[in-house]
Amino acid sequence: MSIPSRVEAATLLLSINPSERALRHARAVAEVAGWLAYRISANGIPVDRHAVEAAALLHDVDKVLRKRLPKDDPIRALPHGDGSAAWLTGQGHAELARIVANHPVGRLVDEERYRTWSAFAGR
Repeated sequence: MSIPSRVEAATLLLSINPSERALRHARAVAEVAGWLAYRISANGIPVDRHAVEAAALLHDVDKVLRKRLPKDDPIRALPHGDGSAAWLTGQGHAELARIVANHPVGRLVDEERYRTWSAFAGR
């Protein structure tokens, strides 16, 4: 499956009925991420702006879902980012899963998670 458009990503986000706060956050992150992707591309570094915007819209779905999923759902046990990636994979968007899984800044302060992330981030 291809990278969803921004409209398709927004539709996926709306399908989980996020709070107004979560929706505003996702939209703001997507705007900033899209602008940054544009500026980076304008400086000669190739960036898939559509993938960046779609991933930015969907980066926190695990936070929205965590409270609604059954207690035994495996997504609830996953660290932030990994849960969103698992959900995206289940929705047929595995190509976004890697982008979304790598977004939490917490990876930078956890030595083991950083080492794992940095080994694969550039691939």
